[in-house]
Order: sequence, then C-alpha cells, then structure tokens
Amino acid sequence: MPVQESRRLGRILVDMGVLRMGQLQAALAEQRRSGGRLGAVLVERGDLTPGDLAQAMATQKGLEWLNPEDLRADEAALSALDAVTARAFGVLPLGEQNGKLRVATADPDILPLLGDLEAMAGLPIEVVLSDPTALADAVEEAYRSRAEASAVAATQVVEVGDSAPIVRLLESILHRSVRLGAADVHFEPYLGEFRIRMRVDGVLFEIDPPPAHLAAAVVSRIKVMANLDISETRMPQDGRIELQVDGRRVDLRVSTVPT
Repeated sequence: MPVQESRRLGRILVDMGVLRMGQLQAALAEQRRSGGRLGAVLVERGDLTPGDLAQAMATQKGLEWLNPEDLRADEAALSALDAVTARAFGVLPLGEQNGKLRVATADPDILPLLGDLEAMAGLPIEVVLSDPTALADAVEEAYRSRAEASAVAATQVVEVGDSAPIVRLLESILHRSVRLGAADVHFEPYLGEFRIRMRVDGVLFEIDPPPAHLAAAVVSRIKVMANLDISETRMPQDGRIELQVDGRRVDLRVSTVPT
C-alpha cells in the first residue's frame, strides 16, 4: 500500500494548510457524536471547501489531482461515455492515453464501480480527481451540444435511474439482501453521504455504499420499480416490488419518507 493511502485525512488537510488543528479536533468530536464521514462533517461545518476536500482525498488515495482549468474533454472521449452515464457516475471523460480512458471525478468512492464504466467505455479507465464544482460545470459544458443534454432535469433523473449501471447496482443490492435473509434494507441519503444498511437476525449492519451523487438515481429506480410517483418527495409513499431471486419470487414492501 502506498504511504499516501495510509495517511489520515485530517493530517493531510492540516499539512496542506487548509485546516487548523483546532478545527480538526472539533470536527472529530462532532463526528464521534453524530457519525458520518470526517470530510462531510468539515464541509458542513464550513471549515473546508469541497475542492480542498477532494484534493486531500486525492493525496490520501494516491490519485492524480487535476486543476480545474485542465478539465477539458476531447470528442472521442465524450463518445465513449454518453451524457446520462457521465452524470450518473459524476465523471468527465478527458481523453485516451496509453490505451486507457482518463476520467475525472470528484468522488473517489466511484473506484469500486470502475468495472461498469470500463464495460461501457470498452477501455480500461484511469481515474483522476478534481474540484467538484468545476467538474460539474465541465460535464455540463462538454455535453451541452449533445442530444442527452436537451432533457429537462427531472427527465434526466428518470433516465439515470433507468440506466444499465444503476439497474445492475440496485439489483445486486436487493439480491444480496434476500440471500442474506435481511428483514429490512435502508437506503439513507444524507448531505454528502449515501448510507445503505441491512437488518439481518435483528442487527443492522452497513454495506459499502455507492457514491453519494448516485443516491437520487437509486431512489428514483426504487420508486419506478414500486410504481410510486418519482416526483413526490414531500409525502411518504408505499408500494411493492416483485423480484425474482435464484428462481423464486420475492415480494418486497417499499416505504419512502421525506428526509
């Protein structure tokens, strides 16, 4: 494991000069009280910008950091990943280099999902990190002239929820829960965090979640499967999903509540 990967995020931020030790200690105390990830706590407290957090995470995970002014995509790269997929995963395809597609993201949690991206792009993928605000702007600018960018925002959410990676992701989670004999599965979107928990034998345990920016797409897909109103976010809804798992039918009760 590279030395950088073993370094703690808080120490990296202090060494970068973007965080004082007192701020770090206060954020760690708050994290112990309320849970969540340290980076999200620091950003929510106003101690840190999302860009500084992304740069520190690049150092922690040994990934290349790309300055916002270098977020430029060539046409061939944009053809490798369509706009719906790019928005769903929160990535900007930059170009091909040494037989790999360089892709910029602001969220290193996307790394476990690289297999899906590589299958869709038809190339191995090399990930670099960049500023989240600049990245979002660059994605919209890059795809503005393409057909996918013409859909309204609400329609995009439905398209993303119906995209193949999201369908496979949710199917994998639900099938896993059934095979484990889970009584409940909780999909919990928070500010900057997406938590998924399963209750097995009366005990709730957390599984590795997808990146936080996929929360809306996953929730949208659940609502579609349960025949719920995807535009209704202020009122609770109830529905049902019929699922085939290992050749047998499983009935799932779905309940949504506003957060």
